[in-house]
Amino acid sequence: MNFVGSSAKNKWINQIKKSASEIGDRNDFSYIDRYIEDKRIILLGENSHGIGDYFKPKLI
Repeated sequence: MNFVGSSAKNKWINQIKKSASEIGDRNDFSYIDRYIEDKRIILLGENSHGIGDYFKPKLI
């Protein structure tokens, strides 16, 4: 990423360090509790161009 200055890179690195969580067990989603605790609707997934059903609700 040569087009991004070092100041911006450092800001991104610090932001990632503050918000990143270690995932010990791939079936344990407790690391997102702090983000979803007061939410009624949560959409999880990977965004990709051309995927029409990305935002279709999925009930668990």
